[in-house]
Amino acid sequence: MTLLPDMKLAEVIGWQEDEAPTVPDGFTVAAYAKDLVNPRTVHTLPNGDVLVVQGRGPSGKPLLRPKDYIRGWLMSLAKGSGGGPKKDSNLITLLRDTDRDGVVDERSDLLTDLNSPFGVAWIDNTLYVAAADAILSYPYELGATEITAAAEVLTPLPGGRSITTGQRIWR
Repeated sequence: MTLLPDMKLAEVIGWQEDEAPTVPDGFTVAAYAKDLVNPRTVHTLPNGDVLVVQGRGPSGKPLLRPKDYIRGWLMSLAKGSGGGPKKDSNLITLLRDTDRDGVVDERSDLLTDLNSPFGVAWIDNTLYVAAADAILSYPYELGATEITAAAEVLTPLPGGRSITTGQRIWR
């Protein structure tokens, strides 16, 4: 066993202001959104709005071995956090291009403080969210920019316990 794990981390490289991927003639590529934190899933709604699920990972996961602490610190550097304060994550952001010109005109966080969300679906005015500890549903009308209703827990873990901490998440 070694104190420092044998890991190779990929260097995170973004586009420079004047750079873009090479594409065939007649096509262009532009960033649709910036300043997202750990985007995991992108889902386009029937009205053209885009939902971005941003999830940092399950909270409360115990780090037991010294190499886990080191790995966590190295991964935070690789993700660009530099070990400093973390930006908001574990949320679902709505991006709207009102005039269909390829540029986001409206941006709002529909849901915050989720437990490591990783998927989303919209069916019949209901938004379903897959998180680390449950499948949640929220009433959601297309075009709305916020969700204020409490979640309905559709499939909690047996006993209502979190996958990562074992703590009770509902009663």
